[in-house]
Amino acid sequence: MSLLFLLLGCNGGTAWETTVPAIIGIANLDDDNQDGRTDWDGDISDDENDLTVFEIPSDMLDALGKKDSLRIRQNNNGFRVYVNGTLKSNSEDDVFDIDDPEADIEVEFQSLNTTGSITVVWLNKNGDVKAEQEVDVISAPMLLNHHLQAMEQVYAMEGNGFVNNQEFIQGFETALGEDFTAFDVRTYEWDVWLQDEIEFANLASNGTRLDIVINSIRDRGLDKLPENELSGADTWINTWGSGMATSQDSFGNLEVAPPVEGYPYGRIYYGDWYYGNSIETITEDLTDEFTKQELQLPFKLDVTFLCVGHVDEYMTFVPDASSPKGFKFMLADVNAGYDFLDTLDASMSLPKYASDHGFATVGSIVNDGALRRLNEDIQLDYLDPTWEAMQAELGLTEEDLIRVPMLFEEAVGCQGYTATLMPSTLNMVVATNADGTGADLIMPDPYFRSTVGDQSQDPFIEHVNGLLPEGNTPHWIDDWADYHMMLGEVHCGSNTLRTPMNIEATPNTEESP
Repeated sequence: MSLLFLLLGCNGGTAWETTVPAIIGIANLDDDNQDGRTDWDGDISDDENDLTVFEIPSDMLDALGKKDSLRIRQNNNGFRVYVNGTLKSNSEDDVFDIDDPEADIEVEFQSLNTTGSITVVWLNKNGDVKAEQEVDVISAPMLLNHHLQAMEQVYAMEGNGFVNNQEFIQGFETALGEDFTAFDVRTYEWDVWLQDEIEFANLASNGTRLDIVINSIRDRGLDKLPENELSGADTWINTWGSGMATSQDSFGNLEVAPPVEGYPYGRIYYGDWYYGNSIETITEDLTDEFTKQELQLPFKLDVTFLCVGHVDEYMTFVPDASSPKGFKFMLADVNAGYDFLDTLDASMSLPKYASDHGFATVGSIVNDGALRRLNEDIQLDYLDPTWEAMQAELGLTEEDLIRVPMLFEEAVGCQGYTATLMPSTLNMVVATNADGTGADLIMPDPYFRSTVGDQSQDPFIEHVNGLLPEGNTPHWIDDWADYHMMLGEVHCGSNTLRTPMNIEATPNTEESP
């Protein structure tokens, strides 16, 4: 954002006329010198890298007379101003003079998404005001990551014991190489659901970056993983909310759509789960924080049909360089599921489904009347309304949609609530490349074939590969025992750090849909 100022002298004479950008930076909430305190609460050290430089435009400096000087007045609390490394003001109405107009001026911010201002005053040699200019001082909002942002690192939990997911881990290593890191699940009480414990967000502006790890109030085995594995300079770990967590507080239930008209940084969405006259939703402290950040205003979907109840179970976004929006929205679709099954030989055997789902052949799925009625109800009551909501909230059209074959079944021990019958393709990792035009897609092997060990004979894999936009590379990895049969998939068992979006301007959210 830049503002055009015409600054007239008090006597209507000399003027400043220039285009001056607002001072936009990030809150200094990390611990660069690792002294156990946030940097705002501690001392500025040689390791500090989160202050924002303010350069007075050269044409403003050129207008100064040889004996003229500058004065700066701080108009609000919530930030500090330093000159050549020395603190000059830290509260409203503090005033200081600048002897050297070319001195290094830096601003430090206290919190997220706040706005204030400073006033730059031009004084003549007698101390009289010739002109003054107010400059906005803006602290960048927290932004959650979306799938068009480049992947920097993917994380998952590795085990060889109670959890034995070596093939799962090897699938990630083969697909991503050094861009994948595995943590020892034994250290964290065999809790593999890394997506549910943390959500990555960031502050970024003018080359300054702070990674944020939002730690869920879920507080299970992975609760200490952020502090143990992800802490350090340029990272801030924080929890919003407290109290009794529900499944909705797990972050498989918290996603961000890519940029759309009115929301150039994407938009947050999550699921609510209804029972009777009650509702389970994400802790209010966190959703209030998202609303305060303004740029990614959240909206809600109804996920009551799902036992676990997370939005990542049945939808996702993938890059598509050929699309005007730059992405495709992939949504589970029951009708597409039955259409796909109708193309197959009904006698085709399904060893994995026979042993773990009770369906020995394709025909046994197709001809199960109760299963079909259940899925038709889900399509009508939940999947179609989800698509309607995504169109209304994000401005999507049929051209943006890929309907992915999927069926649901009543999950064991879930009192009639459901999970996907096939390992959910939508519950994938989108490891986007540097320019955002394509990705390595890490997806759960559906094992929808007679020969379990031969992916080349899997018609489901062949069909979904044919749906993917060009530039995306599929990797089908084994998550059957430790994830799919435990009502989760690849995305649930991993997490992705992405390159931040840089805040250079504050969009006009009044134009948002």
